[in-house]
Amino acid sequence: MTVRSYHTRTGFWLCFALILVVALLLRVWQIDLRPLHSDEGVNFHFIQQIFDNGYYPYSHENYHGPSFFYFSALCVSVLGWSDLGLRFSAVLAGVALLLILLPLKRTEGSPFVLIAALLCAFSSSLTF
Repeated sequence: MTVRSYHTRTGFWLCFALILVVALLLRVWQIDLRPLHSDEGVNFHFIQQIFDNGYYPYSHENYHGPSFFYFSALCVSVLGWSDLGLRFSAVLAGVALLLILLPLKRTEGSPFVLIAALLCAFSSSLTF
């Protein structure tokens, strides 16, 4: 490995890590200022059922499988019953979306991945 390729790789990973941190901060910054919407209220109800009953009573009429609610219940267990606790599973999914871009580095190149990650990090529809 040459010095140039080492610096190029290191530069890519530093930039990508910085974009991940910025994406996380944009998704959690003042998260409690935005009122909960109706879907989040329904999610609250199902998460509370997990705590009350010890399980998620699955219904085919609900459009989410049980994994979403169990993961959200875990987030609420760690962060408490707060806007951040209820929304943290969505925050993590939004940040994890950037990781899906990494396999494209091989075929599309590092600049493509960094630009796509920046666009996803700052996209208003992906930050709430």
